[in-house]
Order: sequence, then structure tokens, then C-alpha cells
Amino acid sequence: SATNKDSTDSTTNKDSTDSATNKDSTEVCLSTIKSEYEHILERSNKLDNKIYIALTVYGFIFLYIIELINKLGSFKYKLQYTQMTLIILYIISIIILLVTYIYSAIILIKLLRGVDTYRISSDFIVKNQLYNEDERIISIYILAKYTESVNTNNKILQDKYIKYNKCIKNLTLIFLAVFFASLLKLFIY
Repeated sequence: SATNKDSTDSTTNKDSTDSATNKDSTEVCLSTIKSEYEHILERSNKLDNKIYIALTVYGFIFLYIIELINKLGSFKYKLQYTQMTLIILYIISIIILLVTYIYSAIILIKLLRGVDTYRISSDFIVKNQLYNEDERIISIYILAKYTESVNTNNKILQDKYIKYNKCIKNLTLIFLAVFFASLLKLFIY
């Protein structure tokens, strides 16, 4: 009888230990996924700020492009072969500049559009009548929702970063084309 009581006490202790461990691990998992969720929100805000900065830079470049295009109308018609070659290179560099600029600017502006992200709605607790459930079950359900949200939003954010990085790479080409056109402009006039 004493052995049976010890066995029952150890089983009860084991169950309460397992329950406490499960509860603690659920809390750790919830804390981890919640911090990842907040990290994605922070990355999204940072990307929005980067896009605004890039668009500002593109705005300044636009002013310089207008100046380069205005110079096209001031060329003399009776030019030597060397000057004519330089003018053709100037026009080609402006075309490359414009195509790259317009393409990148359109992408940046599209990145500013609102994108549907997956958000955790608090009304799911009422809809699924989770208020009657055990705390651990609610935690697991919330963990699953956070995980789904993190995975979905991370993919959306990753796609936006790929497009943004493409625009920044194009910015390098734009700067090179502006520099080349400016250099040619010096030799033409």
C-alpha cells in the first residue's frame, strides 16, 4: 500500500512536471514567434523608409535628366564626324538612362502601394469559442496563427525587398549613365 501510494505520488508529480514543462515551452515558443512577428513588422517599416529615400534620390536625378534632355535641342547641325559620334553616344546614354529610370521609378512607386498582409485578428478567440478552452490549447492555437502570419508576411516582405534591391542596382546604372552623359556633354560643347 505504501509502494502504491509512492507510485501514485510520483505519477502525479510527473504529470504536474510535464504540464509545467509543456506550459513553459508553449510560452517560450509564443515569445519567440511573437518577437519574429514584431521583427517582420519592423523590417517592413524600414523598407518603407528606404523606398521613400530612394524616391527622393530619384526625384533629384529626374531634375538632372531634364537638364540633359534640354541640351539635346542646343546642338549645332553642321558638326564634324567626331562631334556627331559624341552626340550619338550622348543620345544613347540618355535613352539607357531614361529606360532604366522609368522602369525603376515605376517599381518603387508600386512598392508604395498597400499590400495585404496576414494579421492576427483577436475576434478568432470568440469565433472559435476558445475562451472555454484550456490556457495551453489557446496558446498553441495562437502560436499556430502567429506562425502562419510570420511565414506569409515574410514571403511578402522578401518579394518587396527583391524588387527594392533591383531598383538600387538600377540606380548604379543610372548614376553611370548620368556621369557618362555629363562627360560627353562637356566634350560636345
